[in-house]
Amino acid sequence: MKPVFFPFTYISKPVLENFMACFKQVTIYLPSSRSVDPEMTELSKINMLDLRIPVEKDEDKLNALYQDYLSWAGLHEKTGITSFKNRKDNPPLFDSTWTGQIKSDIQNYSKSKTEKEPDPEFNARLFLKEAQTYDRHHAEINQDIQSIERMEQNLFKKLKGGESDPYIKSSKDTLHDSTDIGVYMTKERISSWCRIMRHDADLPSGIFITSSTAVWDHIMDSSPEAQVVENHITLKPAGTRSENLHENLSEFLDKLQREKWPSVNLKHNEFVQNKTFNNDISLKISIIPDQTPYDYFSRFVSHQYKGMKQDSYQSTFPNTILGLLT
Repeated sequence: MKPVFFPFTYISKPVLENFMACFKQVTIYLPSSRSVDPEMTELSKINMLDLRIPVEKDEDKLNALYQDYLSWAGLHEKTGITSFKNRKDNPPLFDSTWTGQIKSDIQNYSKSKTEKEPDPEFNARLFLKEAQTYDRHHAEINQDIQSIERMEQNLFKKLKGGESDPYIKSSKDTLHDSTDIGVYMTKERISSWCRIMRHDADLPSGIFITSSTAVWDHIMDSSPEAQVVENHITLKPAGTRSENLHENLSEFLDKLQREKWPSVNLKHNEFVQNKTFNNDISLKISIIPDQTPYDYFSRFVSHQYKGMKQDSYQSTFPNTILGLLT
């Protein structure tokens, strides 16, 4: 069972650890072959990540425009995350101009003197490539904050002679970021991601899971036919995964994506936990019955460009399963 992480093209370590508590591997779509960083490559080699690039064309053009955007953002003097950390005033990708500028760039880049036909797939890939930089930056800043918090905790413990401090946050609070990156340009993220996902002719599964409450709320608002299957499946963090629980969950989801709904063959009591703990991971599941992932996610793709061809593939999964992992 390989669920698809959406609508992001970057996964942080805490989120990946949550996925590993539930699944053996997770699929991530990338906008470009040049969007694969060394960390992703290593995780792919040990089969934790299934990296997919549904659209591979105009790579030089895409990278050139992406570099132009980085220059606009003020990154021409330095490279990588160092530039973000050393800008004290109005850091790029976080000031008030970010949303307006990225929309303007993506909408207008193709309006050349020759009036070429717009390429929405290219626009979507450019947006996701830029969003990937934003998300990676956010994750690295969060890691720095967590490091400072751990140092403070150790200091307090030493000052107290090694005794625990009841006011120190729980381990889950310090390991996971409370900020939902999905709140930033939620609609654009989903639309761009869906546009490249629909170019994958061989979907790994019909299971699509997000870690963003904002994304979940948006897709649920747009899916009146969605039916809640499980509102709170309790799972233990990575490192304490039960193989029986993992296998039962995978079997349950596999039946859910393939069988006619409602199914009489679904048995999920094996992994529903009656007792909850502070460090538990929660998985919410909804089903879009009788709609393949291609059909379902097409509703989030803008069709403003008339006459543009849309890929149409046959899916082996008659139902689309949506999940929120927090």
